[in-house]
Amino acid sequence: MPRNGSDFDFIDLMSLVSVVLPSFKMGPYIPSALESIAAQTHGEWEILLVDDCGPEDGTRGALEAFAKRHPERRIEYIRHEVNRGVSGARNTGIEHSKGEFVICLDPDDLWSPGFLAAHLASFRKFPNAGVSYSFPELIDAKGNPLGSWDVPSSYVERFPDSLFARNYLNPSATIVRREAAGDQLYFDLSREVHEDWDLWVRLVFRGVEFAFTPEAVNYYRRHDSASSKDVELFRVRTIGLMQKHASQPRLIAAVAGTLYDQQRELAAKEYELQGLKMLYEQSLSRRLRSSLKNLLGERAN
Repeated sequence: MPRNGSDFDFIDLMSLVSVVLPSFKMGPYIPSALESIAAQTHGEWEILLVDDCGPEDGTRGALEAFAKRHPERRIEYIRHEVNRGVSGARNTGIEHSKGEFVICLDPDDLWSPGFLAAHLASFRKFPNAGVSYSFPELIDAKGNPLGSWDVPSSYVERFPDSLFARNYLNPSATIVRREAAGDQLYFDLSREVHEDWDLWVRLVFRGVEFAFTPEAVNYYRRHDSASSKDVELFRVRTIGLMQKHASQPRLIAAVAGTLYDQQRELAAKEYELQGLKMLYEQSLSRRLRSSLKNLLGERAN
């Protein structure tokens, strides 16, 4: 049944947002993530922090101290006795959540104060939407700015085909309406990589509408050890995603194109590297040889 304007206002101001924090060795970042939730201008939220059998790193203490400062909120600490991975931790939090809207915030990421309010305003503007997403700003491990999420504006215009070709949605920046997602709200435990991409694809195939909300500012922390930098693992898991959704020709065509482009890019880099090596071997100038050696070392890293 269509909602009227007064119902939209009610949704915007009173709807409970469940914030799930999957945590494993994230103790140093927990306090900042929690404070970014507390700073939200939208006041109706609950927190489900799932400690995925991590070591004692201050996670529980930080959450308990935070809960004492916010006794009016539902704030729960849940600990896995066996490590279940990020998807398992997210699913546990979702299972314990009660909100009309659900979002999984990685503890090393942050939200601006108006983040949740902007997303809920987007749901009010687009009442048929079941997902609202935005693109994060990038920060390093110390919180220093690194620029913006590299997503061409055409991707939003070509959604969902662009999503089939590349996963450019970030869990910390994407909020889901529980009713719209239904039984597809949970992450696939068999996905070690692309578990979020798989979720977005399943929601698209379910018929869920997505709304782009650029006003929802958030910050994604980029680490040198991030698993997304493992190119070979990325390729293997991408093929796995294709196999899972083999009955969807639009996705297969888009992902295959992405893999082809990646192979061409890797081949071009290898060709360029070989060319530099040839110049090095042919050079009679000690100065040029030294310069090329340094350049090759930088490119190899």
